[in-house]
Amino acid sequence: MPLLTEEFPDVTDRAEGLLRGNAYLALKNVTCAYRDGVLTLRGCLPSYYLKQIAQTTVLGLEGVRRIDNLIQVVDRGRGVRS
Repeated sequence: MPLLTEEFPDVTDRAEGLLRGNAYLALKNVTCAYRDGVLTLRGCLPSYYLKQIAQTTVLGLEGVRRIDNLIQVVDRGRGVRS
């Protein structure tokens, strides 16, 4: 059985394209990595709401079985919250 990474080589580009095309400008700083059906989101955002929006934006991409949302929420005045 072929690895999903080989079967869907453009998942990372498609995911990042969706994030960059979103109306929330902060999502443009989120990066994606894809391997064997798992899409990993990384970066820093100012709220848990935007963290969830990032995940929802890429939900349903063909070839993605699971999303690992490793985005950190950073309060500019207090530092990292997650």
